[in-house]
Amino acid sequence: MPEFDDQNHFDISDEDRILLHSYKPLTIDEFDTRGEEFINNIDNQIDQCKFCPESYDYKPITFSNRFFYDFLISNNVEITDNTLTWSSGAITDELIYLIFGISKEQKPAIVEERGKKYFNLPSKNKVTIPFNYGISHKEGSLRKLSIIHPRNQVEAIAFYDSYKELIIYNSGISTFSLRAPAKIARSFYFRRGLSLTSVIEGNEHVEQSNRSYKNLRETLNKSQNQ
Repeated sequence: MPEFDDQNHFDISDEDRILLHSYKPLTIDEFDTRGEEFINNIDNQIDQCKFCPESYDYKPITFSNRFFYDFLISNNVEITDNTLTWSSGAITDELIYLIFGISKEQKPAIVEERGKKYFNLPSKNKVTIPFNYGISHKEGSLRKLSIIHPRNQVEAIAFYDSYKELIIYNSGISTFSLRAPAKIARSFYFRRGLSLTSVIEGNEHVEQSNRSYKNLRETLNKSQNQ
């Protein structure tokens, strides 16, 4: 909000402007010194909440990993043997630093070669906090769901890519496995008007092993080339 005030000069008192500009977000470089305090107080109301609206029109929050997927593919972001790799670029670099918690002190350890950057991820960079939210479960109670941090999503990709055949093999040994993976799941984009929508063929919410599906990346590339 301070940046918006600098650009648009809000119609507020000098006292409120001082309060507004006193807000100091947590940055990666300050996490070691302010991180614990920030997390412990994350549910507490801050003084700047007085600028938030008292009421607003409710709109359901939707979540999609589509654009994060596009970012990973277009910038060749991957983790192999604990080494983070990506295609170098001014904006891309800053986003990578933010997502993977690469501090100013760690940046000298980044190696650049032929337009790509390499960084050996320390253990402390892998510790993240998931996004937790509640959905209606029973009357008067919520069920907590969590979305893992983007940093760990990339690690999960590397894990599944390394062990997918082993996971499928071992999951198929027992005839009594519940929700056992049968093969690598695939989804695709189809064009609806001017937008691309991610779906799985048919009405199922879970891809079934006895149905045919188009590959996500192949279909996306074809749509982009049309």
